[in-house]
Amino acid sequence: MAILYDQIILLVPSFITALITALGSTITFFFALAGRSIDELLTIRLERVKTDIKSTADERLKKLEYSLKSEADARMAKLEASLKSEADERMARLGASLKGDADARMAKLGASLAKVERLEANLSQKRGDSYSEIWALTRAVNLFGKSNECEGVKLSSDLSDWYFRRGWALTDDAKTHYFLVQETLSCAIFRSIAFKRPDDEKLYACDESTVRALDNIRREMLDLPADFGDEPHKLEDIRRAVVAWKKNSGNSNEVADQQKAWVMFQLVLSSFRTRMAYERGTRQTLSTSIDV
Repeated sequence: MAILYDQIILLVPSFITALITALGSTITFFFALAGRSIDELLTIRLERVKTDIKSTADERLKKLEYSLKSEADARMAKLEASLKSEADERMARLGASLKGDADARMAKLGASLAKVERLEANLSQKRGDSYSEIWALTRAVNLFGKSNECEGVKLSSDLSDWYFRRGWALTDDAKTHYFLVQETLSCAIFRSIAFKRPDDEKLYACDESTVRALDNIRREMLDLPADFGDEPHKLEDIRRAVVAWKKNSGNSNEVADQQKAWVMFQLVLSSFRTRMAYERGTRQTLSTSIDV
């Protein structure tokens, strides 16, 4: 019994040591298991916290963005309204200023136009009176009726007298025609060439009209372009014919020379009359139709 007790006594420390070792391993296991659970819990909790923080941050960010956008839209709308109101006000002031300026200019222009119309009407009346007077002088070489005796010196003097009394009414084109008349007349005076109308047989007894017969005689005697219908002779063509006539007239006073001088002078006077009639509008057809 004593031996058994002793053996038991000897086994107690080993048992206690084994028990302690076993308990230590178990405690270590449980502590390790507990440690892993805590890490996992902490990890899960941390993830939840992160998710909550992100969700809260996203929500706050959306609210902030909406707030900023609403504030920006409100400010932009207010700015646009302010700019539009200011632009409308400036446009209204500018429009009123421009209208006032335009009205003033239109009134001034209207007054100027009215003045010009009065001056033109007065000038037209005086030009008509002046042209009527010189028109009578151009009958010195007549196509129809008894042939007038044209006294070149007197006619030139009468034309000059008219020019220095009424010549201011001539337009530039009419003045060119007038000087061509005087140039032709002065050459005839200088050459002592009388004016004699062509034979009546050629003018009145032919198969054509007298006007057409005269035009044919002009083309035969003068340096004029080929026939181009009823169109009037151009001033440059007449001037060219005058220059050629002066160059070839010489000092001869034969009948043929006198007739050629008459044809030349009659053409120049006729062209002058045509120009005056054109400027007075007396040969223009007046329309009687009414547009509805």
